[in-house]
Amino acid sequence: MIKPLVSVGLQFFNNDQTLESAIRSIRQQSFTEWELIVHDDGSRDRSADVVRRFQDPRIRFFPESVNRQRPYRLNQSLELARGQFYAVMDGDDVAYPDRLKKQVQFLTQNPDVDLVGGGMMVFKGDGIPIGKRTPQVQHEQICRKPWAGFPLAQPTFMGRIGWFRLHKYCASFPLAEDQDLLLRSYRNSRFANLPEIVMGYREKCLSWMKLAKGRSYLTRAVCRQLKFEERARLIPSVILLQALKSAADGISIVTGLNYELLRHRAAATTEEERQQWRQVYQSVSP
Repeated sequence: MIKPLVSVGLQFFNNDQTLESAIRSIRQQSFTEWELIVHDDGSRDRSADVVRRFQDPRIRFFPESVNRQRPYRLNQSLELARGQFYAVMDGDDVAYPDRLKKQVQFLTQNPDVDLVGGGMMVFKGDGIPIGKRTPQVQHEQICRKPWAGFPLAQPTFMGRIGWFRLHKYCASFPLAEDQDLLLRSYRNSRFANLPEIVMGYREKCLSWMKLAKGRSYLTRAVCRQLKFEERARLIPSVILLQALKSAADGISIVTGLNYELLRHRAAATTEEERQQWRQVYQSVSP
């Protein structure tokens, strides 16, 4: 088999209703020099059967019986990766057909950049678009408020394999492993985002419990890094900030004004963007 240029790591847990679309979106990429490393993180549904239906030598499937969570499986796929670049893919999302092509071109043309992300179309489980997330594109903008979080979405990550293996994911912070990775590495790395939408991000509903857990793990990761950098004096303000954000999450969900109040989660889209998304979603739907 020809050595791939891009290794795509896909980890899933009980995604039998969405996994086929996710895998199809990689197989339909305009860029074809990829391998897809698929880890079943101890699913109890029929997800494994979905993967096995794909007869593609570029798909490498590793069924696991124990649920170890995403950070552990990400590190596993990083060790197995044969590509020069590594991209993250979730089992319930949909990649736009030019995602890999655009990110490979960017990293090739910008050798000083270690990690690049991109915009996302947020959609409901039935494919209806909710809005978009288009983050800042320059490293300085992305890293302007490191203790408050980095506007660089993990479902759109593509970076150099050596960078990922140098820093790796920390299993202690599930739901915030991406922000912990960026927090530990940003001082000696360079990040970027593509301005265009490259990924469809599935969000069936906003769960305050899940958001609160994520903020709790993020707070712990930030506090650990502040102690490491001998800046513990900032810890009280970080805890207060995340507590206020968690309260805002709760208010928005209880009142039903989810995306009206949490505008950073889904901004307004144009008709052209919605039409493009409909074409992408229809092309990968079973």
